[in-house]
Amino acid sequence: MPRLREDVRVAASHSKPQTLAVKKYCTDAVYCEDQIHMKREWRERNRGYPRQYRAEHPKSIALNRMKQRICNAARKAVPIAKMDVSPVALPVSGRYLLTLGSVNK
Repeated sequence: MPRLREDVRVAASHSKPQTLAVKKYCTDAVYCEDQIHMKREWRERNRGYPRQYRAEHPKSIALNRMKQRICNAARKAVPIAKMDVSPVALPVSGRYLLTLGSVNK
């Protein structure tokens, strides 16, 4: 059943509301097994589909890759420090000693 968990996690991670099929997939073991079997058969029958789709839709592929790069860059852009860590009364110029502080738990 690890595939069920992975497929459900992927389906749940999308922002669209869950459909009846996804809900049934999560709860009905027989339906889940049938869907896994059907998807596997479809992939075997249509082995060249991804390559064919990319060849027939170059604009979509380019757009998707651009969007993926933007998502990846946004995911990597982690702020180094919070803006409100230091008190406002601190002077802006001068010499400062940076030290490691304790983490509040």
